[in-house]
Amino acid sequence: TGATCIFALGACGELSPRHCHQGSLDVADANGRQLGYAALATLSTMDPPAHDFQYAGPVISGATLGTWQHKPQSAERLQQAAIFAGGEYIVELPQKPLPDPVALEAEMEEWGTKQQEADAAGDVVAARDYGARLERARRWRMRVQQLVDRPTAPFHFTVYRLGDAFWVTTGGEPYSLIQTELRKRFPNHPILFSPLAHDFQVAYLLPADRYGKGLYQEEPSILAQGCLEELIDAVAEEITALL
Repeated sequence: TGATCIFALGACGELSPRHCHQGSLDVADANGRQLGYAALATLSTMDPPAHDFQYAGPVISGATLGTWQHKPQSAERLQQAAIFAGGEYIVELPQKPLPDPVALEAEMEEWGTKQQEADAAGDVVAARDYGARLERARRWRMRVQQLVDRPTAPFHFTVYRLGDAFWVTTGGEPYSLIQTELRKRFPNHPILFSPLAHDFQVAYLLPADRYGKGLYQEEPSILAQGCLEELIDAVAEEITALL
């Protein structure tokens, strides 16, 4: 089409490709082709520019059939489609107590020692697992240095109206509930959602019912139960204000 192509990751805190984490270029290429084909399928069904697909009335035959046609948009409709408005917003989300930096240092030393012992014993799997635990503790230590231990954390997000559609961006890695719930609340408006745009250090945003189940996503997150639902409400409020 000659248009600029932009890839925007969707909310996928609990999602991944069916085939992943395999270290195979063939798998990565196959996933890329699948994404490309999906984009082409969407492109092939899009309406012509400046047209709406409208009901054109019934056709009486062996059955009564509904017909639809592409019709040029009116001047008022074109003006509405050209709306560009919005901005950046902040919501205070519940924050978990932060780990003690001294305890993290001790944890790093413990995992590092265990990794060295496993390496010396030739236990590749144990060395890998201890190394992963060491890396998690190291990441927490780096993040704690940049965070303030408080009941809530300021969380940035953006909402922009693009004609009929809305483009929402947030930080962290929220579960897909945020995009599916926003689309339910605003069924007449396409909702584009992109994470990893602001406060990356918060890590994952889980639905309230996923806390306390021992999921990995809860471990690195600085946000407490209810954070995702409060973010959804805050985003929905700004979308409503732009309608």
